Order: sequence, then C-alpha cells, then structure tokens
Amino acid sequence: MIFYQVRDKRTGLWYKRGPDQVKWVAQEMASVWTTPSGPQGCLQIIARYNRRRAHPDYRRVPEVIPLQVKDPPTVTFVDGDDWQGLYLNGKLVEEGHCVRVDDILRRLGIACEQIYADDQWLAKRGSLPENRNDIKEG
Repeated sequence: MIFYQVRDKRTGLWYKRGPDQVKWVAQEMASVWTTPSGPQGCLQIIARYNRRRAHPDYRRVPEVIPLQVKDPPTVTFVDGDDWQGLYLNGKLVEEGHCVRVDDILRRLGIACEQIYADDQWLAKRGSLPENRNDIKEG
C-alpha cells in the first residue's frame, strides 16, 4: 500500500492539515493521504502561505513523499505438547522445545535487546520501571 505525505525540504518537517493554516510537525503527527491527489490541494495552501511571507527564510519548500508500506506478515505460533513452532506467511521458520521472543522478533526484522534486571532490585521494587534507562541491570 502507498500513502502520501508532504515534507518541507528546507526543515525536514511534515505538513499537518488544519483549517486554513499551515502547520509543520514531526512525521508521526503529520497528515497522511491514500491518493496522490490528497496532498495536491495542500500544496496550494502552502503556496498561498509562502506568498504572504515577506522573508524567504520563512517560506516552505514542499514536496510530496510517497511512502510504501509493506503488508505485515501473517504470524502463526504453534504450541503442542513440548514442541513449539513459528510460521511466517504459512512457512515454518523456527521450531524447537522453546521458541523465544527474541527469535520471533529477529524473524520479523525487529531489533531486540535482551538485558537481565538485578534480582534484588526488582524484588524490592515489585515491577519494572516505565523507562528502560531506569532498569538496574544484574
């Protein structure tokens, strides 16, 4: 699937559609369109914004960016007796007595870091902290 967004070449910020306004934000907060005609109307609003700005440093240089989004794989996890298996899109990719979370994430192309918390610290605390940097490693 292809989505479209508008980026300012000058600043790297992304366009957020609003009522008769030009707003530039981080990509995850920006507007997204499913057809190329969607951002074309916004280019007119941006051009009008640029004409109103006297100083060229405040003008935006918009570009429409197509974003190709891959369909996520279908994941099947099989657990039977003392044997486990992982299937991606119907094909067996991992099996054994224990298929670990880090094996699954690696097969999905997701970086995974495994750390061990200090046992006494965790027992005293009772739960993990919200931020990874606050973990006391053992």
